[in-house]
Amino acid sequence: MQFLLLPLTFLSKFFDVYGFFLVFLVILWTLFKRPEDIPKIIPSWKTFIFWSVMILFQFLAMLLSFPFSAKANIPIGMFKSFSLILEEVLMIWMVYAFSKLFIVSKIDAVKFIRWAIYGYILYSFLVIVPEVFITLGFHFFDGYINFLASIFETRWTGRTDFYGLGSYVVTQGRVNGFEGESPVFANLLGVVYIPIFIGLIIGKDHSVFKKPAFILWPLVIFSMVFLLMAKTTTGILTIIFLYISWLFFSNSKDRRFLLFMGIIGLLIIGCSYIFINPVHTILNQFLFQKQGTSNRIGGTIGLILTFLSKPIFGTGQGFAGYFINENVPLWSTHNWEYQYIYSKLGYPVLSGLFGAFAQYGLVIMVPFLFFFSKYIFNLSAKRKHYFNLGVRRDDFYFSMLNSSEITLFVIIFSSILSFDLFKWSIFFILFFYWRIMYLSDIKNKKFPEIN
Repeated sequence: MQFLLLPLTFLSKFFDVYGFFLVFLVILWTLFKRPEDIPKIIPSWKTFIFWSVMILFQFLAMLLSFPFSAKANIPIGMFKSFSLILEEVLMIWMVYAFSKLFIVSKIDAVKFIRWAIYGYILYSFLVIVPEVFITLGFHFFDGYINFLASIFETRWTGRTDFYGLGSYVVTQGRVNGFEGESPVFANLLGVVYIPIFIGLIIGKDHSVFKKPAFILWPLVIFSMVFLLMAKTTTGILTIIFLYISWLFFSNSKDRRFLLFMGIIGLLIIGCSYIFINPVHTILNQFLFQKQGTSNRIGGTIGLILTFLSKPIFGTGQGFAGYFINENVPLWSTHNWEYQYIYSKLGYPVLSGLFGAFAQYGLVIMVPFLFFFSKYIFNLSAKRKHYFNLGVRRDDFYFSMLNSSEITLFVIIFSSILSFDLFKWSIFFILFFYWRIMYLSDIKNKKFPEIN
């Protein structure tokens, strides 16, 4: 059961409702069988004090913001916002506990990755492939997808224009994998799963699959097609970010092959752009001549101005909407989406990075950036260590090192465009990478443990 939790997180509506129960049940059952493991999942006093101070800072920010946000059309409640921040902290702890209890050896890590890939393949056949057919204009899967979407699809409040014909893909003609909309799906695919495939290819690992090339290369190719069929700028840029990171982390021989394939790919895309109308339309609509970006640009500017107006403590979790509306440039508000959705229901956070600065302020973001930078430096040191080992290195751990670095590379850039970064699946994979980097060096203790 524990190794199926990562693919289950892609059914966000289902998992967001039952996720705490599922993860807690698995953890509780494990502790019942192995009570000696209880000390493993109890954070140190240092960690406990750190998180307590962060929560207090957020509570203070909410108190300072509440008198202003009460003027909004839909006021944000203190209890709801504070429960959201507690929920995020609890989610982080549960993922931490999961990694400590179930990823205790290389065998566990291999099983986790193998079952994650099996889950992704099943998810692709049951959900993504039928959505691709619908996107291409073949509507014999409409009833099937609409039925599943009524159970599993995440749906944004007030966005009947997204789901009016029964599901997002049937209404919009864009693959979304039952996420609220296609950019969220594209970001999850580019952050969670594709880096796993690429990392295993770079590391030439044979412990997950005996013949990895027959499985991993088709998965990469089909996943890139899924990103294109999402018909979103996020998907196209994610492909570019993944390709650049793949080039950067590959050896010289593989890099030459990738450059050759990249040139061939560009030629194919160029010819398709000229001679195939659907390709021409997609690239123009979502890359070269993209329209309707006023809310995204205006919202980002609003977030930056909100952060500058409340740089120390931020607005508090969930309180940014009112301040974005106050700071958003007037020129970006002359559109249907703003007039009928954002002005009435509140302006959503449309950039994960700037949204984090606006809501959490420097008191939280500075320590976070410090630990994040330290983690990246540790990964770089780990890479040098592996190169020094040469042929003696472990291919699986080396593969996961590549996957973790590619994941972070994509997150750094996509966080500017993506607006839903606090997902179970993202936390699961990040803690998994941290955990196995520690296990790979457990004898030398060169990689810091989470505590």
